Amino acid sequence: MKQKTPDEDEQLVSLYRGGNVSAFNTLLIRYIPKIRQAVRRFLSNPEDINDVLQDICIHVGTKLKNTYNENGKFSGWLTCVVANYMCSYCRKKKITFSFVDLEAVKVIESEYMLPTFAREQKLFDLQRSVEELPDELKKLVEMKFKEKMTLQAIADKLGMKKTTVAAKLNSAYRKLEKSMQHKGYDDALI
Repeated sequence: MKQKTPDEDEQLVSLYRGGNVSAFNTLLIRYIPKIRQAVRRFLSNPEDINDVLQDICIHVGTKLKNTYNENGKFSGWLTCVVANYMCSYCRKKKITFSFVDLEAVKVIESEYMLPTFAREQKLFDLQRSVEELPDELKKLVEMKFKEKMTLQAIADKLGMKKTTVAAKLNSAYRKLEKSMQHKGYDDALI
């Protein structure tokens, strides 16, 4: 079997974005084993795995058409999209884990490493996006990430309920993600 190259992936992405659906099918055939493996880290029921796999394929197709940019390798971008989808899926289904799969995190980190300049530019744009938040949300984000405070510690300091802090931070995350997408990024992650 011929080894694929990142250039071939980018050509297929360009063809798909131009309306060639068979190019997307070729990408799926290449990457479906990796996507299935990622889903199986979270789920064990074969029916659930197949359902989620279908949903992810639709999700990837939509994101590829609407928000993909060529700041890194397609395979790395895909890994992040799948990981983010699975995190959202687990959160919505209230699936929790008592451990962190450090190997899975290492795989994601190694596959989607932006070049230093691109990473610095993305960090700069993210900082600008944080500055653009309303003061209350900006303060919460800074307390959570710069000061590394827990939700409970933030709630205690501000005299709020923990659930209120969580909801406001979630709102801030959504605003940051929209801002970063408006600036041409797929997400607000560094």
